[in-house]
Amino acid sequence: MDWIPGMPADLRLRDLPSVVRSTDRDDIMFNFFIDVTATMPLASAVILNTFDELDAPLMAAMSALLPPIYTVGPLHLTARNNLPADSPVAGVGSNLWKEQGEALRHG
Repeated sequence: MDWIPGMPADLRLRDLPSVVRSTDRDDIMFNFFIDVTATMPLASAVILNTFDELDAPLMAAMSALLPPIYTVGPLHLTARNNLPADSPVAGVGSNLWKEQGEALRHG
């Protein structure tokens, strides 16, 4: 995949999250990503869960197209190191969707 500026040339489509690869035009997460991406240039700033050393070429390419970009990651490590184990959000990690354990047990 060589059409995304700043991304490695050997990046494969299957390396991207499944919501980006969806073929369902009505997929809720696919449409969420489309909407967010379309409104990013209108924002006063963009905050991303990554760090400069990991994604420097991509950040440089995105900075040419978007308002100021701030990298604040990796957030899952910050949460793991700063939240008490009994915190109601301790198990969330970097996923804001509530885990459905019953689906995993019965699958």
